[in-house]
Amino acid sequence: MSLVAGCSLFSSVMLAADTRATVTRPGGKRLHIDNLLKLYPLTPGLSRLSESRRQAPVGFMVASVVRGRPNVIERSKVAELMNRFCVGQLSMQRNWLPRILLTILSTPAQAKWVALSGVPQNLLYALRSPGFEPEVVHPLGYAALGSGEGVVSEIGSMADWVFAGQVGNISMEAHAFQRALMAFVDKAGIESVGRVFPMLRIDADGIRRIGHSISDPTSGIAIEVLAPPEKRWVLRNTGTGKEMELRFPTDIDFATLSESDVFSEKTIYDALRDAIGKTQGTGPGSEGSP
Repeated sequence: MSLVAGCSLFSSVMLAADTRATVTRPGGKRLHIDNLLKLYPLTPGLSRLSESRRQAPVGFMVASVVRGRPNVIERSKVAELMNRFCVGQLSMQRNWLPRILLTILSTPAQAKWVALSGVPQNLLYALRSPGFEPEVVHPLGYAALGSGEGVVSEIGSMADWVFAGQVGNISMEAHAFQRALMAFVDKAGIESVGRVFPMLRIDADGIRRIGHSISDPTSGIAIEVLAPPEKRWVLRNTGTGKEMELRFPTDIDFATLSESDVFSEKTIYDALRDAIGKTQGTGPGSEGSP
């Protein structure tokens, strides 16, 4: 299983997925590989995040933006965010208030929806087997699929930082989202959920791939998730310089996967395994072009 998640921000949609696949062998032995790519940019305006396995359940998360249409925000959700500032219940303390909250709340109180000009309409929805009925996620909303879908509680508790930290700052919004995912992984300890999260941001400029890194402050071990322009994502061990390409599920023969295959790049895998449970997330960095 997986942790796959999406959130619809004021001016963009963010998607993230872990990179772990779990294979169960006869006798119950489980193998984990940590270089499975689950993010698929399909067109300049549409991306799919999949939690797709050969056996049920199957889920997909799809995101896009529509240029020329305003993003429509539910006013009550903005009021909830503002209330956290007013009563001091912030997940991340800071001494600033995003102007966009004041702008939206300056509209008549009876208004249910507020249209934002200058930013595209966000579309985000999840589909689950067996019916695959679209579950719409409205702006300032979020959803998750897979064995890590409990992350929605963590995103909710950090909503003031995810949605109203530094609005429009690509790096900071990605870092806030990643921090919520990492916090959940730390608490839940779900074996089938990986530790690194490639991300996509979809906005008026198109699709942007966003990487990040995890590190062990004691040993200095760091694993970077990189998105070189015109190339596939890679995992990089900063200590050894070793790199390992993330692979699509169709690139891996799960039926014949052996332990020797799993640890063919033993140095980077050992570093990643050793880091689990004691690493801390660091700020993500954008790579490549939108």
